[in-house]
Amino acid sequence: MSTKDQSSGNGSPSSSHPMTTMRIFQLTMGLLLLSTVGYIAKFTTIWTTPSLKLTVDEVQLGHMAHLSEVLETRGRNRYFVPDYDAAETFLRSVDLTEGPLFVLLMSGEDNGAYWCGDCERARKPISDALARAPSNTRLLEVSVGAPSDWKNEFNPFRTKSTFHIRKIPALLKYDGNLRTSHLLSESFATQPALLDFEFASNPHANKVLHSPTSYKTIRDANEMVAFLEAYQGDYPLFLSFTSAINEHTGGCNLFIYLFGPVIYFEVLGTYILSISRVVSIETIHHLKCRLWCPFCDIADIPIHYYFDHYAPSNAVLLTVVVADTYLAWKDKKNPFRLQTIAKISGLPTLSRAVRAAPTDAVTTREYYPFFENIDALQAFYQAPK
Repeated sequence: MSTKDQSSGNGSPSSSHPMTTMRIFQLTMGLLLLSTVGYIAKFTTIWTTPSLKLTVDEVQLGHMAHLSEVLETRGRNRYFVPDYDAAETFLRSVDLTEGPLFVLLMSGEDNGAYWCGDCERARKPISDALARAPSNTRLLEVSVGAPSDWKNEFNPFRTKSTFHIRKIPALLKYDGNLRTSHLLSESFATQPALLDFEFASNPHANKVLHSPTSYKTIRDANEMVAFLEAYQGDYPLFLSFTSAINEHTGGCNLFIYLFGPVIYFEVLGTYILSISRVVSIETIHHLKCRLWCPFCDIADIPIHYYFDHYAPSNAVLLTVVVADTYLAWKDKKNPFRLQTIAKISGLPTLSRAVRAAPTDAVTTREYYPFFENIDALQAFYQAPK
C-alpha cells in the first residue's frame, strides 16, 4: 500500500474530523431554515385567511340541536329543560297564540327530590293549580342546576334579563320577546290562591273586587306628602313603598285598569287615556311587570292580591314608587328619604295611614311581619283601624 493510500485510509484527525462537523452544521442550519420558513408560512396563512364566523342561522341551528337533545315532555303541556341556554331557545321558538306559557325555575334534583326545600314543597301545589288552569296553559320547567351552580352570583339565571331572579322556586308568565311578568317566588309559589290567580285557574275567584279608584300611584315625594296631609281618615288608606320597574326584564311598570268605556294605562307614572269598548268590572286586571328591587318584585303580587281580597271595599292602595334605580334610592338626597310624614324602613314597605281625627296629624303604621305570613297580612288589611 502506498504512502498516499495509507494516509487516505487511516485519516488524519487534523483534516477529516473538521469536515464532518461542518457537514453536520450545514445540515442542521438547513433544517432550521426550512422549519422557520414553514412556521412563518403557517402564521401567514392564519393572518391572511379570513376567520370563519358562524352565521346567525348556524348559531340558531346549534341551539335548536341542543334543545332537541335535552327537551323532555313531562305530561300534558308540561316541558322540562336542564339549563339556561335550552330555556332561552325554547322561549324564542314558542308560539303564544297557542296559549299562555309559564316558566318554572327550580333547583336540580337529588334522588328524585329537589335539593331546594321550597321547590320540593311547591311541587304539588303547582301541579294541582296547573291541572285547574285553562286547557291550553303550558308550563316550562327549567333547572338552575346544583347548589354550587345556583350560588354562583354570575350564573345567567341571576344576571341575564330573561329571568333575573334571586330566589327559587320562581314562577313567571312569559310575555314574548324574552320578557316575563307575574313573579311568584319562594313560599308564595306554594299558595293555592296565588297560583290560581297566576294561572287564571278560577275566573270567579280571580275577579278584581275593588274598583279602579281603589288603586293609585305616586312617584313624587311632594305629591305624596300633599296626598297624606289631605287625608281625613274617612276610608282605609294603605301605602306600598316600592321600586320602579326593571326595564330590561319586564319593559314596563304597567297597571292596566279596564272599567267602563275607557282604559287607563299607567306607564312610568304617565297616564294615557284611550277609548275602548265597554267592558265590565270583571275584566279589570293588573299586568304585573318586574321591578328592579328583587324583594319588591317578589312581594308585588301578594300585596296587591290580598289587598283586593281582604281590604274593605272603600279602601285605597297607594303605590309609592320611590326610585327608578338602586343608586337613586341609596342617594341620601332622595326626596322620599328626606320627607318625615311617612317612614320608609326599606323596600318594600307596606303601611297604613292613620288619622284618628281631622285635627290630628297623619301618621303611618307599618306592617312588620313577613309578607309570607298570609294570616298576618290578611289581618292587617281587615283591621278596622
